[in-house]
Amino acid sequence: MNKRRETSRNPIYSTQRGIVVGGAIGLYMGIFFRPSREPDLGFVFGLIVVATLVTVALRLARKTVTRATLGRETLRSFALYFFALLSLEGRHYVLNAAGPVVLVLFTTLLGALIGYIWVNFGGSVRNYGEAAQDEQGR
Repeated sequence: MNKRRETSRNPIYSTQRGIVVGGAIGLYMGIFFRPSREPDLGFVFGLIVVATLVTVALRLARKTVTRATLGRETLRSFALYFFALLSLEGRHYVLNAAGPVVLVLFTTLLGALIGYIWVNFGGSVRNYGEAAQDEQGR
């Protein structure tokens, strides 16, 4: 097996890739952010609630969540949307309070954190070791 293939199956490599990709997306979102409106936390909170309800309704319709796990999955979805959308809205406040350089640092670090969380705690990208364990358990 070649070196590249061995590296790509390493869970540490997957985590590093998630951090780098998340950081790169955050860097992009910080560099090219130009506010076109005033920040509105009420609107964002409404979006969070609507997104959570739609997500849970779709998961119930597809039967990927049971009534027993409904509360936990609702809270998990709410937390995901809360963190993501509040972070996006927070760019306005960071830019106004600290300027563009701090905004770029904020979005880059936040993107790296989101990439880490996505890879290690249940995004669609999973570490190779987790996928191998799932296949062995079936």
